[in-house]
Amino acid sequence: MRYFSENFRTLGKILLVMYVVSALLLFLLAFLVQKLQWSDHIISAGIIVVYLLSYFAGVFLIGKIKRENKLYWRILLGLLYVLSMMAVSFIFSILL
Repeated sequence: MRYFSENFRTLGKILLVMYVVSALLLFLLAFLVQKLQWSDHIISAGIIVVYLLSYFAGVFLIGKIKRENKLYWRILLGLLYVLSMMAVSFIFSILL
């Protein structure tokens, strides 16, 4: 049970780091869009780049923390990140 608790806490911390990185990069992207008047194609590409960078930050951290089964942890982290983003998007689409 302790093993599960430690892993769950580690994944939660890394997911939180990924969300913070995403938020900061999205704020930076919004500022750049405001100042530089980018087109929709550049904005869409920028959003994809932001999410990829936050994912890479997360898998880098999980790779440093978990020395064994890195692929398993990276896949699990990616799935949790995508599912949580989908859940938040679904909730906001219902509320707004």
